[in-house]
Amino acid sequence: MYVVVVEFEILQDRFAEFLEAVKEQARNSLNEEPLCYRFDVCLPHDTENRVYLYEVYRDAQAFQEHLNTRHFDEFDAHVGEMIKNKSVRTMDKIQKNAHD
Repeated sequence: MYVVVVEFEILQDRFAEFLEAVKEQARNSLNEEPLCYRFDVCLPHDTENRVYLYEVYRDAQAFQEHLNTRHFDEFDAHVGEMIKNKSVRTMDKIQKNAHD
């Protein structure tokens, strides 16, 4: 499986708006992309105005297909001005958990 971890630093005055948009993006990804297996929106306890995404896809091609969806393009255009900083890491998941 292919894992994507995204870290966003959001402008403080746009945080609530971003959070609603990213939760909708997660729902759309899970509902419209059968090869998107997980899309978690996470908030760290020790840092304000940050959001982490933990996404799991069947493979790298499924993630590339995600980047070409209409809902991703709309999300990306909508939140662009809200983001102060963004980093993306990709990795392979090599072991399943009991809950998978």
